[in-house]
Amino acid sequence: MHICAVRRVLALASGCVLALVLSGAAPSASSQPAGRLVVMPIAVSADGGFAIEMTMLESAPAPARVTIYVPAGFRLDTSAAPGTHLGELFVEALSPTDDEYALGTIAARDPAASPAVQACVPGAHAAAWVASFSVGAPSREVEIFFAVDPTTGSETALGAFRLVACLPSPYVPPDQGGDPSQLQLLDLDLALSERVIASPSKGDYTWRLLVTPYVAGTATVAEGATFEARARMLLPHVMTEHLRYERKTKTVLVTGRVMLRGKPERGLVITVAGGAPKAEALEFFGRARTRADGTYSFRKRIAQLRRPRKLRVHLFGDLNRGGACVDPSVAPAGCLDQSYSPPRSTSADLIVPKKRR
Repeated sequence: MHICAVRRVLALASGCVLALVLSGAAPSASSQPAGRLVVMPIAVSADGGFAIEMTMLESAPAPARVTIYVPAGFRLDTSAAPGTHLGELFVEALSPTDDEYALGTIAARDPAASPAVQACVPGAHAAAWVASFSVGAPSREVEIFFAVDPTTGSETALGAFRLVACLPSPYVPPDQGGDPSQLQLLDLDLALSERVIASPSKGDYTWRLLVTPYVAGTATVAEGATFEARARMLLPHVMTEHLRYERKTKTVLVTGRVMLRGKPERGLVITVAGGAPKAEALEFFGRARTRADGTYSFRKRIAQLRRPRKLRVHLFGDLNRGGACVDPSVAPAGCLDQSYSPPRSTSADLIVPKKRR
């Protein structure tokens, strides 16, 4: 299946990104909003933290500026020294010749010594983060800078922290301020570790994404076309995972339960994937759905080999839940989409025994 027709999930594991390609067609373009925000808590065993996914519709004007508001109650560390590794990222962008896909890293920079940050949001900042990745052939290094600050005044109603990044126009040449590779950002996933961001234990929280596009075909920023997308997170939201290998059927049995704010969550779709503990690509195993009591079960046939081997099984809650925004928006073009965050992803290991002679 073409990668454009699948979902991607970022997870931090052993300090590197696992880009998990999950099978299943994405919604048709006609049914998608111009932009979407999904926030997924990452398994503690995979360094914790959060994966923040921003998606923009290919047919919509290219984004000129993106602003993420982190809800009050979340801890965000802005004290990292320049050069400190903060997380990983996945990028999908449209170029004049093809779709571009890349993995990269997120690191701290000196906000006072970052011209791109000052050009986007002039003044002093609590922190500056840079998302770096390479695209094209020959390879070209691309950097997206974020100005990171606590909010003040009336802006605190939107969140406790604000992350702002400006993107060059893909429509005009570099000598007019355009992007040298003419990249139109479609998907930007930031996976920030638990050392950088941590959540409260309970409550109802709303993440916000404001996207300001360009006027199509130009380098003019369309401030009046700024729209909002939200990700609502209800806590505590807990998914458990238990593994057992059954020799008779040569299958791995995966069981567990999902609880949302102390009550069983019914009907949640869970994606199951696995591979070796240090694998950089995971195999899609299948999906399970929670019952009325929040429990689920899933079986996967795993062949025995001549030697025992360790298998790591990852579980991810459904990222496609959402719909219309409930409350009014501060964005001129309104709020276009509201997603619901899944429970924290989980991973667990088991030993697949060797084949009996």
